[in-house]
Amino acid sequence: MTFLGWLILIAPIALLVYVGIRLGPVYLDHGKLVRVLDQTQVEFSSVSSVTRVALKTSLERRLEIEYLSVPTVDDLDIRRENNGWVIEAAYERRIPILSNVTALLDFDHSVTIP
Repeated sequence: MTFLGWLILIAPIALLVYVGIRLGPVYLDHGKLVRVLDQTQVEFSSVSSVTRVALKTSLERRLEIEYLSVPTVDDLDIRRENNGWVIEAAYERRIPILSNVTALLDFDHSVTIP
């Protein structure tokens, strides 16, 4: 196989590897956020009186432990709904790939605490 043949074969593979390297950490961070929300749901599901301050404090502590800076606790939607609490993380991340090519990743996860 000639040099040009190898270049045509390897260039798309290298591009896919590069994109994977750029996007992988963002998906890992989202997985951590999902785990934080699920742990918070388990922690407060057995508590009879839950307050917004208690939820925010717990989420701040867990996000700090997981080294998550995006989204912050203020970016999370914590609201009262049907005698329970809903914590929703709906956010998007823009990841630059090459010069003016950017990947837009849209994430949405919510938990309900009875």
